[in-house]
Amino acid sequence: MRKEVIKLKTRYLIMVLITILGISIGYSSLNTELRVSGEATIKKQNFASYLITDLYENDGKNNLYYHDGTGNYINANYEAADYSYRFSGANPNNFVCFGSNEEICPLNNLYRIIGIFNGQVKLIKYTTYGNYAWDTNRENIWFTSDIKTSLENYYFLFDSYWQNLIDVVTWKVGGTYGTDKYNVKDYFQSEIVENDVYDEFYVGLMYVTDYGYASSPENWNTALIDYNVDLNVKNNWLYFGAYEWTISRFVDSNDFVFGVNASGYVSYGGTISIEVDVRPCFYLKKDVSYLGGNGTKENPYRVVN
Repeated sequence: MRKEVIKLKTRYLIMVLITILGISIGYSSLNTELRVSGEATIKKQNFASYLITDLYENDGKNNLYYHDGTGNYINANYEAADYSYRFSGANPNNFVCFGSNEEICPLNNLYRIIGIFNGQVKLIKYTTYGNYAWDTNRENIWFTSDIKTSLENYYFLFDSYWQNLIDVVTWKVGGTYGTDKYNVKDYFQSEIVENDVYDEFYVGLMYVTDYGYASSPENWNTALIDYNVDLNVKNNWLYFGAYEWTISRFVDSNDFVFGVNASGYVSYGGTISIEVDVRPCFYLKKDVSYLGGNGTKENPYRVVN
């Protein structure tokens, strides 16, 4: 028996060719099918659909919660009720390797899945992009902010193949309540439901509510200003351990944007001209497909066009 495995990696193409007793299985990241000896065809699986069908059976399994507004678990009445699937808890297996085809994913190319929204998988960078000011002009307007320019530059760090996997979507950029004393569902009402300021772009930041819902459900009725390392953050996988910006501006002042403090709580305590950590977020296109991996940091999910 003769077995040869040849792996070819180029900028735009991954081709795995396995020959066993003359039977060939070919895979191309530029196609939408697997072909076995020209006789059988196996469709690639949509990534969002794969995550839902493979991980979700009921709320909490694999740390995935379906926010349909109902549930049989503590604080289910605090769900977003936007029909999203969100990862919550201490450390779910929601890692994705993006921007690299290396066998061992470089740390800089690791992302994590915030959730699945309207059939699109939303990712956040696992490590910081760097320290940036939200707006050095202190005008608190997304459209003219420094952070918007910084995130546009981040998009162009990817080559055209990976850029083509990122979708341009509508983001809510009007901000949220002029206080930091609300729970995550209250913020969702203000930040998403009532927010009527929009912009379309590729790369943004997490919302306040992304952070709030990343915590385990027993914390969803807690004011986000009261989140702390000992009580809440140990069960919140989005906690980064350093001050970082969100995309959610503070509506009652030109000098504040909501951020996550190094201690884990959400506040508007820093002026928007200071430089703090930034972790870019973006949505994958609906037709992005699952290639492999199990979502652990050591074996992250792999996706293809």
